[in-house]
Amino acid sequence: MPKRGFIVSDEELLLAHRKGDPNALSELSRRFFAMRFYCCQKAAPELLSQLDDWSLNEAFFRSFLNATSNYEFQRVKFVTFFTTVLRNELLRIVKLRSREMLYHAESIDVPHETEDGCYTLCDIVQSSDFMDDPAAFFSFSDSLRELGRLPKNIPPRSVEAVSLLSQGYTIDEISKMLCVSVAVVRHGLTRYRKWAVDVIAQAYGLDEKGRKEKEKAFNDLMNLGSEDLLDD
Repeated sequence: MPKRGFIVSDEELLLAHRKGDPNALSELSRRFFAMRFYCCQKAAPELLSQLDDWSLNEAFFRSFLNATSNYEFQRVKFVTFFTTVLRNELLRIVKLRSREMLYHAESIDVPHETEDGCYTLCDIVQSSDFMDDPAAFFSFSDSLRELGRLPKNIPPRSVEAVSLLSQGYTIDEISKMLCVSVAVVRHGLTRYRKWAVDVIAQAYGLDEKGRKEKEKAFNDLMNLGSEDLLDD
């Protein structure tokens, strides 16, 4: 990867990644993660109102992984290719949602009576925010894990541990499920949070106060207290 201080193009980063540079894809991921909302607006501004934030995140991450795998050099710029892939993915999701609505449509505000009381779908549908960085970053890191593209210092089990924690499992239970010690689980979680906060801090230019707020947000996502992690 070119020396720091030089402006490295998307294409150079992708080429370095394909040549085996372990840091190049992380840098490209960081760059595009910061632009994800802008990219969706540019790719299909007329579709944004038809999709919820979770679907936008899913489309963005799927498109990024697709584009980095299938981009061909010397045809168009990577960002142009990515934007095309993203637009096609957004169109695909909109068409899929439209077909689903033909078979089943119900307002999320309609009340439902149960033995435990009355609720609406709005009460139980997961809330998401396109700029909710911890949840969005976890979706991205989980996609990288599935494709074997996590940074070398982030073990795949740390992403699995985050997922299990968010489902309510304790660190002790996770250590048994992953067949590793409690210390290994905590170390992996600490590394994951530091990596995630570093990426977001660089993407948005956060100061120390902003970093601390993001660390707390990731602790909340993982259902952890600060005492559950090791010191950085």
